[in-house]
Amino acid sequence: MYYILAKPVKSKVISGFIEYGIFYGILITFKIHCGIVISY
Repeated sequence: MYYILAKPVKSKVISGFIEYGIFYGILITFKIHCGIVISY
C-alpha cells in the first residue's frame, strides 16, 4: 500500500515509515505474545 502511494521524490521518506512500521509492529506482536494488553 505504501509502495503504491510512494513517489520517487519521497521514496526515502516512505521507506523510512515502512521500516518504522515494521519495527513497531514487531514490538507490538512481541508484547501481545508476552500477554501484555495495550490499550490506546
